[in-house]
Formats: sequence, C-alpha cells, structure tokens
Amino acid sequence: MSTPSRYRVEHRQPKRSTVLDVLVGPKPHRRALDPYVSRLIHDGQTGWAVLVDDATGAVVTRRPIERPTVAPR
Repeated sequence: MSTPSRYRVEHRQPKRSTVLDVLVGPKPHRRALDPYVSRLIHDGQTGWAVLVDDATGAVVTRRPIERPTVAPR
C-alpha cells in the first residue's frame, strides 16, 4: 500500500515563504486554496498562496492574494 501524498500550503512573498498547512491525500483541487487566500486577504497580506508537492517541491497550483476590486457606481 502506498503512502498518501502530502502537499504544503505556503504563503509566498518576496524573500519569504511561510508554511500554512499540510494537506494529506489525493492531489487537491485549486479551490483547496480558497480558505487560505480568504484569510490572508482578511489579514491584509499580499503575495501568493501556493500548493506544493511535499515530495518533489514542485508547485501544483498557486493563487494571487489580491483584494477584490469593486466597480464604482
């Protein structure tokens, strides 16, 4: 039986990377980053939320951390 895959959720900024969580199991969908992006936006952060394959270090997917823009009325 194979070992479940591990994926790191990282918050990346220039010259800095912070591991936010580790997900275990099958390859997560890009939407798995939604709660992390939401929290980082709420906290006023910028940069990228990145899902990284823990075994290879390869980026699986990433999302920019941007405040939504509201069109003027």
